[in-house]
Amino acid sequence: MKKLYILFSIAILFFSNVSFASFPPNTCDAQFTVAITGFSVNAVPVMTGDSSVSNLWSFGDGTSSTVSSPTHTYATCGTYTISHIIQVNNPNGVLTCADSTVQTVTILCTTPCNLAASFTSSNVAGLANNVLAFVNTTISFAPGDSIRWTFGDGTVSYDVNPTHTFANYGTYNVCLRIVRNLNIPGAPPCVSEVCHLVTLTATNPCNITAAFSTQANPAQSNSFVFTNLSTPTSSANSASWTFGDGSGGTGNTITHVYSQSGTYIVCLHITVNNTCTRDTCHTITVTVPNPTPCNVHAGFTTTYVNNQLNVVQCINSTTLDSGTVVYSVWNFGDGTAVVNTSGLSNPTHTYSVSGLYNICLKVISVIPGTTTATCVDSICHQIQVQVPNPTPCNLNPNFTAQVSPTQNNVFVFTNTSTPLNTAASVSWDFGDSTFGSGFTATHSYLHSGTYTVCMHIAISNTCIRDTCITITVTGTTPIPCNLVANYTWQISQNASSPTVVNFINTSIAAAATDSITWTFGDGSISHDVNPVHTFANYGTYNVCLRVRRNPTAAGTTACISEICHTVILTAPNPCNLVANFSWQSNPTQPNVIVFTNTSMPMNTAASVTWSFGDSTTGTGYTATHSYVHTGTYLVCIHVAINNTCIRDTCITVTVTGTNPPPCNLVADFTWQSSPNTTNANVVHFINTTNSATAIDSLTWTFGDGTASHDLNPVHTFANAGTYIVCLRVVRILNIPGSTPCVSEICHNVIVNVPTSINCDSVHVSYTYVRDAFMSNKIYFVTVANYPVTQEVWTITALNTTSAATVTLNQYNPAYIFSQVGNYVVCLRAVTAGGCIKEECDTISIGSIATQCELIPYPNPAHTQVSVNAVLPTSSNIYAYVYNAQNVLVSAQTQAGATGNNIMTFNVSNLTAGFYFIRLYYGNQVCISRFQKL
Repeated sequence: MKKLYILFSIAILFFSNVSFASFPPNTCDAQFTVAITGFSVNAVPVMTGDSSVSNLWSFGDGTSSTVSSPTHTYATCGTYTISHIIQVNNPNGVLTCADSTVQTVTILCTTPCNLAASFTSSNVAGLANNVLAFVNTTISFAPGDSIRWTFGDGTVSYDVNPTHTFANYGTYNVCLRIVRNLNIPGAPPCVSEVCHLVTLTATNPCNITAAFSTQANPAQSNSFVFTNLSTPTSSANSASWTFGDGSGGTGNTITHVYSQSGTYIVCLHITVNNTCTRDTCHTITVTVPNPTPCNVHAGFTTTYVNNQLNVVQCINSTTLDSGTVVYSVWNFGDGTAVVNTSGLSNPTHTYSVSGLYNICLKVISVIPGTTTATCVDSICHQIQVQVPNPTPCNLNPNFTAQVSPTQNNVFVFTNTSTPLNTAASVSWDFGDSTFGSGFTATHSYLHSGTYTVCMHIAISNTCIRDTCITITVTGTTPIPCNLVANYTWQISQNASSPTVVNFINTSIAAAATDSITWTFGDGSISHDVNPVHTFANYGTYNVCLRVRRNPTAAGTTACISEICHTVILTAPNPCNLVANFSWQSNPTQPNVIVFTNTSMPMNTAASVTWSFGDSTTGTGYTATHSYVHTGTYLVCIHVAINNTCIRDTCITVTVTGTNPPPCNLVADFTWQSSPNTTNANVVHFINTTNSATAIDSLTWTFGDGTASHDLNPVHTFANAGTYIVCLRVVRILNIPGSTPCVSEICHNVIVNVPTSINCDSVHVSYTYVRDAFMSNKIYFVTVANYPVTQEVWTITALNTTSAATVTLNQYNPAYIFSQVGNYVVCLRAVTAGGCIKEECDTISIGSIATQCELIPYPNPAHTQVSVNAVLPTSSNIYAYVYNAQNVLVSAQTQAGATGNNIMTFNVSNLTAGFYFIRLYYGNQVCISRFQKL
C-alpha cells in the first residue's frame, strides 16, 4: 500500500483543479470492480454519478487515466496491479476526504501447450536386432523444440529421429522428452515426456528379400493386381500393402481400384515370425476412365456441449443423392479420428489440451455392396478449444535406501512419496548404468563406491516428479581400472577469434578402442580424440573429458575415468573501471552535500550520471546537491567510458539540518461484542486514534479477507476464531514535497469464545505446503475447531546430533530448512477455554535451494537493467521483478545455458523507486536490488 500513498503525493497537481462533491466527510470509497474481455479490462468505481469526484487510475503497465469508468487494453498477457485514487473537496476548495485501493488482474495468455510426446521404433533392415530406428511422432512438434532421448543404457541423443545400437540384448526403458519455450511472461516451458519398454532378442539372421509385381487391368485402367514375389517364400510370411491413396490391405495377391487419376507409391511390408521385416515400394500412374460427377458435398457445423469449451459436437450437414452409400471419416486435429462405415454421423469429441484445431470431415461414396469409392469430398473448420485448469500436482517425491543386513552391496529402495499412490508409474536409475521399475526395487551393486540413485515417479502425464539421493556401497572387490583421463588446452593460434580452443587428450593408458566424450560446458559435445572447439561467447566454461573402456569379459563392468577443468575465455581489452565517489556536507548548510568522483582509472571525459536518492538526478564529473528533508538516502554514481565499459556503485548518505513535516498520528482501537445482537460473531470496533480528523483516510482489514473505511465499523465474522485486525490511518499533510502522515496498528481479536469448553471436543492439527521454487521452505497453517490463542512450534532434526531444536512462537510460521533430512515438527496450541493440544508430523527435506545475490547494471537504471546468472548446467531461468511493496510488476522466462546468462529487463514503464529482481534456476534463488530513475 505504500506505493499508493506515494501516488497521493504525486497526484497533488492532478487534483488541484477538481470540482467539489456533495458527499459528506468519510464517504470516500475507492473500491471498484473489473470486467475482463480478452486483453481489455473495464474498471467501474463504487462512487459514480457525481462530476465532482476526481479519479486517477494506474493500470500497472506504465499507463494511466482520469476517466470515471475507463476501459484499458493491455499489450501483452500477464498479471497487473490496477490502482485507483479518488479525492473530494468541499465548495471552499478544502480537501474533505480521499481514498485509494488496488486490485490485481490477470490477462490470460492464449498460446496453448499442445505438445504430446510420442515415438515409434523398428529394426533397421539388414542390421542385427540390437539396432533400432526411432521415429519422433510427437503431436505439434516444431523445429525449435528441445529434444532429448534416453535409451535406458546410460546413453542419450539429441537427434530428431535417432538410430541407436544397444550393446546387449535385453529390455530397456527408452524415453523421449520434448521442451518448448512458450516465450510468455510468467509462463513455464511446455514439456512433454513419454517412455516405452523396448525388448531386444537375438534371432536368426533375417534373409528375406521383399518384391512384388504390378499389373493393370486392360479393361479398367484404374484397377491393379499386386502379387507378392518375396523370397524365400514361406507360409509364415505376413504381407501387408499400402496403395498410396490412404488405403491398404493384406494378402499375397490383392486387387485395388483407384478412384482418382494420379501417381501413387505402392508399398509391400513383409514380416516373418514377428521378428524379420522388409519393405519395398513401386511408383505407378493411374488414369480413371470417364469419372462420374461427384454427387457428395461435405458439410458440418460445430457446437460446444453444455458450455464445456473442450467438448465439441460436430453436426453433419452433408448433401448427397438419395440412395447413395457413404463412409464418414472425421479427423479432430489432435491425432485422433473416427470412421463411420454406416453413413453420415454426428460425433462428439473431448480435447485434452487447449489450442486452435482443424476439424476435417471426409465423405466417401461407394458402389453398393463394395468398398470401391466413386466420389470423395472433404471440408475443414477451425475451432478454439479451452481446457479447464488441470488438477494441481501436489506430488512430493521421496524414497529411502536400506542396505541388506547380510550383503553390503545389496540395497532395497522404498518409495515414500506423498500422497501415497500405488498406481503411480515408478522407474529407478541405480547410478551404475543400470535401471529398474516398480513401486519398490532391490539392486545388487558389483563394485563398492558412491552412487547417485534417482527415482522417476508419474501419477499422470502432467504430474511427474524426480528425486535423487547418494548412497555408499561397501563389501565388494572392484576390478582394477588403470585409465586416468586428462587433457590440456590452448587458444588456437591459427584462428581469428580467441574463442577457438585446441584440446589435447593426455589420458594415461588410453587405447584407440576407448569411447571418448567431451562436454564443453556450452551445451555441445564431441567424440574426437583431440577436438578443436569454437565457443560462441567469452566466459567461464566447465569442460569435461570422459574416457570409457568397454568390458572384455562376461560379468565385468566398463572402466571409466573422467576429468573436468575450468576454461576461462576473456575478451581483449577488458574493462578495468572501478566506480567510486566520496561525499561531505557543507559546514554552513548541512543539507547541501558535495559529491566527488574518485573512480579509477581517472577519466574526465567519461560520462557520469548521479542519482541522489530523493527522486532527483544530476550529471557531471562532480556534483553538489541540496536536500529538502533530513534523512538517509542511497546515492548512486553511473560511470560510462564507452558502450561496453560501464560501472555503477551506491553509498548511503545521511542528511541533517532540515525539519521534516510533523506527524503526530498514533493509530489505535478497541472492540467489543455488539450490544444490539445475540450473535457473538458480530464485533463493534471503536477508533481511538489520537488527534484523528474528519479528513483522515481510514482502512480496516479484519483478517478474513474483508475491509472497511468506516470510522467505527460493526463487522460480522463468518466463523469463530482468532483474527488479526488492523487499522491504517492516513493524513495528507498538504505540505509541498512532504509524504502522507501514516500510522497503523494491529490486534489479535478472538471471536465467539464460548463461556465453557469441553477440552475433549477441541481438535487441533496443521497442514503445510512447500514453496514453489524453494522446496526446503515450508508454510505451516494451523487447523482448529476453536479459536487458538497461542502457538508454539518446535522443529527437531532426526538422525543427527549437530542441529539444535528450533522453537517458533508465532502464528502459521514459514520456515526455511538449511539441511537435507527428516524433521519432526510439533505444534503446541492453546485454545479458547485454556485447552492445550499438541500435534506432530514428520517433514522430509530432499534438497536445499541455495541463495545468492546478483549485481545489477546499470544501477540506477533508466530504460533497462541487466543481471548475469552463472549456471553450472543448462536449465530454465524464471525471473520476477517486485516493487518496494513486494508487488509483482513483471516476469519473464529464459532458457539458460551452462555458464554466463545475461537477462535484461525493460524498466522504462516503471515509476521511479527501488525494485527487487528474484531469479529462480536449478535449485537456487538469487536476489538483486536496483533503483529506477
